[in-house]
Amino acid sequence: MAIHVPLQRRRSEELPLQVERVEALIRDIPATIRLFPELRRIVELGSGAYRWELEPLGTAVYKVPITFANRFTVSGHFVKFVPIPEVGNARIGGALSFEALGGGTRFSLTVEGRILLPLPLVLKPVAAPVVASEFERLVDGFAANILRAVG
Repeated sequence: MAIHVPLQRRRSEELPLQVERVEALIRDIPATIRLFPELRRIVELGSGAYRWELEPLGTAVYKVPITFANRFTVSGHFVKFVPIPEVGNARIGGALSFEALGGGTRFSLTVEGRILLPLPLVLKPVAAPVVASEFERLVDGFAANILRAVG
């Protein structure tokens, strides 16, 4: 039996920089993915798709490796990543965008999905919040790393 852990995280922030400074980051998807904390490995699958392999998440007693894949599309200063359902034990998608404002840029990151854990249903009340919290921490770290990279 497996349990499903829903994930959802949104970040938005105004930056005192011109949107042109993010061009390199937006165009280099592998470099952007490498900014994700606790990323063990990325594998290019072709056609704008990449498999992410994260360090295991969970409690001290039970840790689960997290693997998922996305297909990326870039349009202007907007990057969309859609889950590839046949790969790994997580289905995670979202968007990263930089929007020009009058005197700066608005950064936005949205991540949504779910992780499938090979655990009995009875452990869901304990394991699900821990894994969701750890993943939220990683997404926040990803956002912070992106902001440092463009800042």
